[in-house]
Amino acid sequence: MVPFFICELSEAFPVFKFKTEKLFLQIGLSFSPPQLEAVLVDSQTNFAKEPLKSMTVNAVPQGLFIGAQLGLPKDCGGDKFCEITKMIVGPDIKFFINGLIEWKKVKIAGGFKNIRIGFGLYFHYFELYVEVGVSCLCTDLLDCVTKYLIH
Repeated sequence: MVPFFICELSEAFPVFKFKTEKLFLQIGLSFSPPQLEAVLVDSQTNFAKEPLKSMTVNAVPQGLFIGAQLGLPKDCGGDKFCEITKMIVGPDIKFFINGLIEWKKVKIAGGFKNIRIGFGLYFHYFELYVEVGVSCLCTDLLDCVTKYLIH
């Protein structure tokens, strides 16, 4: 039995509608309990759909993992905004953001894949991240709150 589940949405949400309606948004969610061994990924055990497939390299992240990516379609269908954007930033660009929530830490990352920087040069992967950890010698959440936050 695999100790995680997948919920994936491929349609654009109403709040993410743009005038061009030529951008696509993919969102993925996975959960793997931290008490279990890490689930290593290979061609047989990796996620089947994007964005989790490309965001999971060696193992399924333990905890609650949320990933989203925004990209341009292969065919712009004559849409000028789409065509100009492809000329400026490249045809295969993807913007991504993901977050991992564990018991004692939260990591949020965002960046680009395949972005043109000029003169035929590309950043194939550019990421910035923030990781916040809680170092607390507490037995439960209520103890942590009363010990560190109320003082």
